[in-house]
Amino acid sequence: FKMWVNPYGTEAEKWVEVFGERLRFMDKFIEFDVKLQSNRVFGFGERLAHFQLPPGTQTIWNHGQPSPLDDGFTGGKNMYSSHPFYVNHLKDKNKFMAVYFRNTNAQDIIIEEAADKNYRVTHRTIGGIIELFLFFPNTMEQVLRKYHTLIGKPHLPAFWSIGSQQSKWGYRSIWDLKRTIRSYEQYEIPLDAVTMDIDYIHEYEIFTVYTERFPNL
Repeated sequence: FKMWVNPYGTEAEKWVEVFGERLRFMDKFIEFDVKLQSNRVFGFGERLAHFQLPPGTQTIWNHGQPSPLDDGFTGGKNMYSSHPFYVNHLKDKNKFMAVYFRNTNAQDIIIEEAADKNYRVTHRTIGGIIELFLFFPNTMEQVLRKYHTLIGKPHLPAFWSIGSQQSKWGYRSIWDLKRTIRSYEQYEIPLDAVTMDIDYIHEYEIFTVYTERFPNL
């Protein structure tokens, strides 16, 4: 499995390399390595972790965690959204490049140091195809603009949604929620919206309402 990427043709400045790295491709298992130019890697959201990712395993599969701090040692600390996208800060301090592995299956991303102290990133997933997008070096802003040109730009949120909001897990009833709203009014604290967590759902079954505790929803 051989490939190194630099559109300007200078082998000394390889941005991404898979020369001699692993490639396994089966119906229910895919694994391949990408060797980067440095060990400064950021991304693979959503997770509660160091901004610059250390060596370790990052799991990508939508899942809420009661204790979501991700040390990278064991994997399985994934949170509510999946973004198999990462940025590598190159040796040229003004340049970044990015990699996006478009695959909706569960993934483990293993980051490890290669012999030259730069990072090797192993992509491991349980299905799909290898659809890999490389965003070539530029400033961070320009690289992210290219990424959003591919995946689409964020929608402009509703005006009320950028105001002051209150959200909490643990409201036991609609009356608890109303007391909270009255307290905001009493102390003249701005409040544009209140968002409930899963407390209003009956037995945690989606599209249901616990009508005894939350009537008239």
